[in-house]
Amino acid sequence: MSKQSYTFPPNHLLNSNQDYDEPYEKDGFIYYDVYQELSRSIRRKASLRIKPLSIGSTLSPQEMQTISQVLKRWKSVKKPLYLESKVPLNEQLLKRGIETHFFAEWLTYESDGHLLLSKFITIGPEGLKWLVRYHQAEQEELARWNDQWLKDLEELKLQVGLSPVYDDLINIALDQQELLKQVREGKRAKERLFFQFLIHLLKLHLGGQTIFDWKEIGSKGFARIGGSKVYDSQKEWLLEQLEKRSRFSLEEIGFISLGQIIPIYYSGILYQNQRLHDAHPLGCITHLQLKSVIEWNSPASFLIITENRSPLVKMALTGWIQHKNGIVICTDGNLKIPHKKLISQLSIDDKPIYGWVDYDPSGLDIADQIMQITSNKPRFVLTTNEKAPTHVGTFHELAEDIEQRKKQRNFIEQEQILGNPKDWDLLFC
Repeated sequence: MSKQSYTFPPNHLLNSNQDYDEPYEKDGFIYYDVYQELSRSIRRKASLRIKPLSIGSTLSPQEMQTISQVLKRWKSVKKPLYLESKVPLNEQLLKRGIETHFFAEWLTYESDGHLLLSKFITIGPEGLKWLVRYHQAEQEELARWNDQWLKDLEELKLQVGLSPVYDDLINIALDQQELLKQVREGKRAKERLFFQFLIHLLKLHLGGQTIFDWKEIGSKGFARIGGSKVYDSQKEWLLEQLEKRSRFSLEEIGFISLGQIIPIYYSGILYQNQRLHDAHPLGCITHLQLKSVIEWNSPASFLIITENRSPLVKMALTGWIQHKNGIVICTDGNLKIPHKKLISQLSIDDKPIYGWVDYDPSGLDIADQIMQITSNKPRFVLTTNEKAPTHVGTFHELAEDIEQRKKQRNFIEQEQILGNPKDWDLLFC
């Protein structure tokens, strides 16, 4: 909260040549008028007002939890002034926040200094006190974190030379230490988690364990019940960061298993090391099979990447995908590392690539990832009638459609516009 002051009335809301007048009571409010010195006069520009605090007026734990989330978002804003309609609270809870001084009202006036121009919500005196305590708790937690994890890195650095993988992980951890000094507060927790992840990998190697399962990292690192699950929520991101920044593959670092079996469902002809993988209309490979095979390829004339299974199943069981010599890969709503590896291998030639996702923000996120991992520019399934797919277009067109539907709150699932072979004939090569 370096951009704000903790005292009330807060100076961070004032412009240059402005100051607060002495407080006074009027119509059931306490006012702090804001005056600005002009070349020939002093004019009232705004007022900060609060209600007199009622004895025993406190928030319930549930109310405090919700209001504190708003305060956290506002604490680093230079001038936290928001119209009531922009405050993410219902009318009753906002009223309770004002009654208990967690929020205050900021009034601005016309040039005459009397006619009300607008009203904003800002942080009140109790809100500022709460932020003081929160900031202190943050600093104490940061000091404890630094004392534990940075000290661990200093000790692990003493063993540089243990192995090429160990030294590589040390270098990544040192880079991450520097990154933590610069990262924005909103991303700090995630970047700290990656640092902890690196420390635990280093400790495994230092202990002579150079082959391990995903679950062992957190379990042995934290040495407590539930430790094996600590990294699960950010597994994909952590592994992606490690792959991007390390000179070694995950297997070379020591991962023998990622803690689960990830299936990849597909339909079409798929070869592994020049051998046919599965002649059934619907096929499945696991991430373990994907790792053990050097080369995956397909003679298909086009590739469809679908977010959900319904298009895959319908295209396979109608025989359409086989008849058209295509291949469909299903992401099951989440493009994981194995999906990305297989899709990258299958998209190295000039075959057309199509993405088919839900018309919603998560679908757009998957479409964006498809754009990043495919060598050719993919086209995306679009609709104009909300009953069937009608045409294909660019990622930009898909993003515009989804943004428009977001405003209308009218998202579409793939299952609503599956269509049939006649529709697909018009879309896909």
